Amino acid sequence: HFYGDTAPVNDIASVTLGEINVYDYSYNAETYNYEIPYDEFVTIAKDFFINVPDLKNVNVNYLISYDQTSDCMVVPSGGIGNPMLITEFVEAKDIGNGRYALHFNVSKEEWDENVKPDMGNKDEYTECTLTVEDNGKGQWKYVSFEKGYTYGTATEDTPVVDDGTSTIVEKIENAEAGSTVTIDMSQSTVVSENILAAAKGKDVNIVLEMDGYTWIINGKDIQDAKEIDFGVDFDTNAIPVDIVKAIAGNKDTKQLSLAYDGQFGLKAQLKINVGKDYAKQYGNLYWYHNGSLELVDTSQVDENGFLTFTFTHASDYVIVFDNQPHQTTTQAAKTAADNPKTGDQTNAGFYTSLAAVSVLGIAVLAVLRKKKA
Repeated sequence: HFYGDTAPVNDIASVTLGEINVYDYSYNAETYNYEIPYDEFVTIAKDFFINVPDLKNVNVNYLISYDQTSDCMVVPSGGIGNPMLITEFVEAKDIGNGRYALHFNVSKEEWDENVKPDMGNKDEYTECTLTVEDNGKGQWKYVSFEKGYTYGTATEDTPVVDDGTSTIVEKIENAEAGSTVTIDMSQSTVVSENILAAAKGKDVNIVLEMDGYTWIINGKDIQDAKEIDFGVDFDTNAIPVDIVKAIAGNKDTKQLSLAYDGQFGLKAQLKINVGKDYAKQYGNLYWYHNGSLELVDTSQVDENGFLTFTFTHASDYVIVFDNQPHQTTTQAAKTAADNPKTGDQTNAGFYTSLAAVSVLGIAVLAVLRKKKA
């Protein structure tokens, strides 16, 4: 299973199980299962993966699953063998920041004594890149597993995607209204001024396919065309824990930092995958500004685990996951005004004034009638 910065829960559980000695944990003679307390299992998983979502949906047949009654990860006392796939190591590259890219090929088919895939034939194997970093405990932590590098692993001499003379600018200039121009940004996070200038004012969507996330910009939302680094770092922990906790409490959060500094001069949508475990929940985006957090956008996680937020400037942000969308102070006040509850005194002054005006009106009518009589 290829993945960016968050592996599928079953993959995380399987790899973690393979890295620990399950026999150190309790054995249930009645169920013939080994039981690992859930919290302990998650703690171990965090030694091996950058991001560990809720693992309570784990269910790998005959290998491991979550039991709600005991709040444990359950491992049958038996086991199953691994499929016989051929793995050929190609090379390891030091890609900076303590990370390494391990390139290798894996056969698409299992093999036995009579049938063996031809690893010299590209149609019979898959090229893979496992990106890892030292977890400080003498072991590797898995960053990503996919084809090519993930964001954050590119070397400093990675070229800008466009120098103003490429066919990308021509495609944008010749694009019809309402169309989309997709740009492969796998080798860089910087978009040249010429690309944005070509799109400015046009009803054309520019889709920047980054490694693990996507930016979408409509030409009509570009006010100032300039070179911009659209790089995003995830789980940076740039915002103090106490400030995040004051807003999020015990809710799950995810921090992200944008590489560019200041206003974009345009409006851009960022689409990221936070994992299917958060499907139907709301991601509430807070901007870390002047030492506090300000709610700037809310998006519901779709069934595939994707969130989309709108940005106009680059800074540090935190996503707070919740079962409901958060509201700004202004939105909350408007909601309360539009939906007064029984016994709610929020608009008592208004209604009291209205009643006074009505009584005054009746009194005036009575006086007029009296004079007329």
